Amino acid sequence: MLIHSFSNETKASMLLAANQELYSVNSPLFARLSLLAKQPKWIIFTDQATLPTVSELRCFNIEAKKVIKMKSSQTMSETDVIMKVLTVNTASAIVTGDSFSKEERIAIELKAKETACEVFFMTQAMQNTLMRNIH
Repeated sequence: MLIHSFSNETKASMLLAANQELYSVNSPLFARLSLLAKQPKWIIFTDQATLPTVSELRCFNIEAKKVIKMKSSQTMSETDVIMKVLTVNTASAIVTGDSFSKEERIAIELKAKETACEVFFMTQAMQNTLMRNIH
């Protein structure tokens, strides 16, 4: 790929552009989360997803008090944690990574549909653009 021939400065500006796109006012992910945050339920970011800053949440009209950042579990897998959240039905949205098997992802999507919760899977490429020390 040509990316290997880019300078570090070019790579940095590409990451910044991707980050700005994700966190821009026109971001499809955060535009949808903004709508879901109006529901009387939580917006949950799992340990595998990068949490926006409070000021970024404000830009998307998402109240920070509606957002929960979950730590990884010592005893349950990420899939089990998400399924438990879906079972208690207190989230309007869950944002997580995409390191799930096809079967796990299908099970999560089916359970989310049953509970009217939307699940957003952040790809590794997206995660790489979001590596900001905000956790």
